[in-house]
Amino acid sequence: MANYKKKTVQVADVVEDTTVEETVVEEPVVEKKAEKKHFEQTDGVRVRSITNGLLNVVGQKTGIQYRWFDYGDETEMEYRDLVAEVRSRSASVFDPRFIIDDEDFIAEFPQVKSFYEEEYNIRDLQTILQMTPEKMRSAILELPKSVYPNLKNLVGTQMASGQLDSVKKIKILDEIFGTDLNFLTEMLQ
Repeated sequence: MANYKKKTVQVADVVEDTTVEETVVEEPVVEKKAEKKHFEQTDGVRVRSITNGLLNVVGQKTGIQYRWFDYGDETEMEYRDLVAEVRSRSASVFDPRFIIDDEDFIAEFPQVKSFYEEEYNIRDLQTILQMTPEKMRSAILELPKSVYPNLKNLVGTQMASGQLDSVKKIKILDEIFGTDLNFLTEMLQ
């Protein structure tokens, strides 16, 4: 069923001793779907190292040497090199040594998305929520963004059950997710 937006339209102009009639016309609201990004072979895809110290990866297609100097460093790999890493089930992707931070790329390769979801299971996410607020913030920011929906669901469940009631943590989660979880806590009381 289509959504409609009310729009007021003026039907007649004011003339001497005449009143203005208004008619409400409902127009369908067209929802825009997010367009899937199309990658060119040479496009860069952001990749973040989760390896302590130096990490070198040589592109299987281009021979380009990609280098991260420490944990958390980011660089862009060419799309075709990253695809080759995924298709060859490279340890860099599936051990993992780095995390792919591009949601459009991950959506194109369901095996990467399911790996991230399995790699960061509920128990791991619960452990993160039990950390001190600042450690929790750092740990969440290091996660692949494809894990965020699972984490949001866990946060909602823990808030509803009273397991997560730290105002400081809730503010951090709001900041990271762009949400207003304080509203949810008010509803639960």
